[in-house]
Amino acid sequence: RSKNALKTGWPVRVCFDPVLFVNGWEETYSRFIETVFQEIKADQLLDVTVGVFRMNKDYFKRIKKRETRSDLYYSDYIIESNTVTVPIHQRQPALALLKNRIAEYVPKDRIQVWG
Repeated sequence: RSKNALKTGWPVRVCFDPVLFVNGWEETYSRFIETVFQEIKADQLLDVTVGVFRMNKDYFKRIKKRETRSDLYYSDYIIESNTVTVPIHQRQPALALLKNRIAEYVPKDRIQVWG
């Protein structure tokens, strides 16, 4: 569908968000980014965003209570400004790594980082 949107001139944004720190996430996301840009020409995109997991604290608590089987809700998160997220010492280097990987295809001024 995105290829059709690109062909018809729609502004298209690619979002790698939320990045989840699963085992082997660096290799998984690097391969994923490569695959995406093999399929989509970066110069046709409006921009690209990348961000880590983040969720409103109260919403997170409700979901965690309902969905007790998911490892996602038992990671090492912190609370910043009422938002559950990845600790800054983990997210900053990860986002820098991913931004640099995306910058192999897209100019850095068209990459937005959330987190």
